[in-house]
Amino acid sequence: MLHETEIFPRNGVSLTPLILLVEDDPDNAQLFLHILTQETSLRVFWATNGMAALHFTQHVKPQLFLLDYYLPDMNGIVLYDRLHVRKELETVPALITGAYLQAAGDDIKQRGLFAVMVNPFDRDEFLSTIESILASPSGEQGL
Repeated sequence: MLHETEIFPRNGVSLTPLILLVEDDPDNAQLFLHILTQETSLRVFWATNGMAALHFTQHVKPQLFLLDYYLPDMNGIVLYDRLHVRKELETVPALITGAYLQAAGDDIKQRGLFAVMVNPFDRDEFLSTIESILASPSGEQGL
């Protein structure tokens, strides 16, 4: 399922970065949506599973993937791999979130994922990480 949060501007052109949030838990999604849309000028599109995210990215290229690790149809790393195999998405950075990411440490390191946020997270650190990712021209930063 996809949820739009003002991603398509009325004139069809926007310079405001777009984040694709992939989160199946409505409470967590609402928290991310609130923080990102109320405390920044970012546009956010929310998908509740990996297949919806893959469908969305056939039509729109976000500037950042914010992926939950535990999704109902595939985990965030599998989704990351499926997104990044596509030429037009291979440079889009990803931020993986989840409560128990220590178990996925090797998979995350092997892929050179941009950053990982363990839930619960610090709001200021989260916003700072998002800002750093989006400010980086290559999408790479040591976190």
